[in-house]
Amino acid sequence: MNRDWNSYITKVNDELASVLVDLGLDSEIPDTNGPWLLWVWIQLKSPRPDGLSDWPEFEVLSAVEARLTQSLAQKCNGVLGGSITTLGRREFYFYGTNPEQLEIAVIETRKVFRDHVFEWGSREDSDWQQYTDVLLPSDEQMERIKNRKVLEILKKEGDLLADSREATHWAYFKAAKDREGFKNAVELMGYRVDSESDDPADEYPLGVCFFRRQTVSESDMDDAVLALFRLAAKFGGSYDGWETEIIKPQT
Repeated sequence: MNRDWNSYITKVNDELASVLVDLGLDSEIPDTNGPWLLWVWIQLKSPRPDGLSDWPEFEVLSAVEARLTQSLAQKCNGVLGGSITTLGRREFYFYGTNPEQLEIAVIETRKVFRDHVFEWGSREDSDWQQYTDVLLPSDEQMERIKNRKVLEILKKEGDLLADSREATHWAYFKAAKDREGFKNAVELMGYRVDSESDDPADEYPLGVCFFRRQTVSESDMDDAVLALFRLAAKFGGSYDGWETEIIKPQT
């Protein structure tokens, strides 16, 4: 199983929430081997004023997650799909086949973490709606996650993200008039068109590659990418990411 854990900030039931989700499960659902949603909530001991978790509880929450993951895997064939931190609690959501053993698994975990209050329950969710409708990020949130992954690669290579540089972007469209409209719009935003492509076999066969010089901090790239994502959608197209050069400090 390919695990791909990612986090993002959003609102759940109109309340601020931090979501951690395994995107690697997305290609495997609905999974008939895990038709039951198994949930375990734990109350935080010292939440932040906004209801999210603070660093002092990081280690104990990680230990709770590890123990629950192991116990539910053994007793319920459970797989952790993700967690939500909101309203002063951490909510864990598993999918499994044997809800009858959930209470035993939680009670065993609670004996180790006696200072915390646990709640738990289960319901049939063969379509994995909790995962797809609540845990999975929206399209725009997914763009932010993709940005963070690119920036993490740059930082691992020694890039301090301090220097502006040319960033190259791609977008694809179904109709020539839509591509032309998009090109005109991005040029007004300071981009320059580099090239076009045509692939009749693709759902969005008409591509455009464009670039501009810009700063690459996380907030700046989120602003730039979300503007392009929305603009491409306005013209019936699909934004397809960006790349840039690695700039390392001179020694």
